[in-house]
Amino acid sequence: MGDEFIAESLDSPLAKNFLMTLSERKKYQESRERCEDNQQGGCVKMKLLPNIVAGLAVVIGIVWILQGAGLLGGSFMTGRTEWFWIGIVTALAGCVAFLWLRRPGR
Repeated sequence: MGDEFIAESLDSPLAKNFLMTLSERKKYQESRERCEDNQQGGCVKMKLLPNIVAGLAVVIGIVWILQGAGLLGGSFMTGRTEWFWIGIVTALAGCVAFLWLRRPGR
């Protein structure tokens, strides 16, 4: 009688959901441990988006510097010194963010 109750209990949707949750948690924990054990300093997937954003900030900053300096034409920003300084700040922020993301132990 006890074995039948256990078998029926495991067939219930609640039990399946609970068991699935436990297995998903185990998979998540295993993947997280693999990421922490990676000698590259963490998960590549988790760092990809922030690195892309930092790289875009550097590129956009360089474009704004060139436009502000009047070296890259075709925009309302061309020849305006405020865009030169905004570009410097943006490019430096992107560099700092990129270096921050690349530091060891992260």
